Amino acid sequence: MNTIVSHSPPSEKYQSCLEGKQTRVPFTLTDSTTSEVLELLHSDLHGPTTVQAMGGMSYFAVTIDDNFHNVFVHLLRNKRDHPARFKELKASIENITGRQIKHLRTDGGGEYSSNAFEVFFALRGDRAPKDRSQLFAE
Repeated sequence: MNTIVSHSPPSEKYQSCLEGKQTRVPFTLTDSTTSEVLELLHSDLHGPTTVQAMGGMSYFAVTIDDNFHNVFVHLLRNKRDHPARFKELKASIENITGRQIKHLRTDGGGEYSSNAFEVFFALRGDRAPKDRSQLFAE
């Protein structure tokens, strides 16, 4: 007699067990996707790093285009260099693509709330992103 025995755990999931082991509410999945280059950029500043890069760089800024998935990384000596490098990046990619950045999403960590960024956004008629997403003036 051939008997097939399953050694895998039961397929049903016990909701209370899952919630008890869960440390935070899961991120909500979204169906929204961007359809154009520069429609949405994700950006974050990291540092200081434990080991400096050549030239004394101990911070780096990462910016990713949500549609095209291009990743832009800028090495920085300090946080104060970030606004100038972001302005350069913005001018460069808008010039290359012929499009303007529509949304900038950050983690809300305050990287974009410095006085230099406040002035930059004010000159554009926008405000610095205090929340997770900033709509640029179109």
